[in-house]
Amino acid sequence: MTLTGPPELTESQVYGTRWRLVAIVLTPCLAALIALGSALASGALALSFVAQSGTLNLATKGLEGDGFGIAVVPVPVRNADGSRAGADAARIGVASGRINGLCIAQPVKLAGKAFTLLVTGGDDDPASYEISAHGLLLDLTTASGVIANQGDLAVNKNAADVRLGGSALSLGGSADRFGLQGDHAALRNIVATVRAITIPDLLKLPNFSVRVVGGTQACPAP
Repeated sequence: MTLTGPPELTESQVYGTRWRLVAIVLTPCLAALIALGSALASGALALSFVAQSGTLNLATKGLEGDGFGIAVVPVPVRNADGSRAGADAARIGVASGRINGLCIAQPVKLAGKAFTLLVTGGDDDPASYEISAHGLLLDLTTASGVIANQGDLAVNKNAADVRLGGSALSLGGSADRFGLQGDHAALRNIVATVRAITIPDLLKLPNFSVRVVGGTQACPAP
């Protein structure tokens, strides 16, 4: 069935897994998941996740882009007992980016049983960067992979001064935090845990898929 979601989440709801897209075909299991706490909201073709507690798992064969920056920022989290706290995250921003295959895994509980919400996309060509990721934002807690920079690179820059090329996109860093700013970055075979992710125009990628699978599962290694 096709669902069009409720209005944009209020500030008090930002700790739940958040969706923002026009419409999506949902399986009954995913519809039940949304009824239990996720939200489908009408808006721009951008997909945003915010982990309710813990983190999301992300894997991609590659990410490259121009106007690359990192800033350490405080982010709100909700503990397992429902209390709120703060934690540091490395916020990565890319003004003009491209992704080679993508998987996002969100563990959830339904009626006391473990399930995993899987979002995947990409084509079958391992050499292509088929996913447009202009304005990509990631709040990372951990990441592994290979990173290379081309052009100018400023390390230990005040986080408040980090700019993503000529983009107006801000990382929201403060002057007393670590920042990094580069002209161009290429990341390969990335496996990461993230607290939040925003990917504009995700619905335009090839083979976009949203499904719920039994048990707690991670994305396959790239």
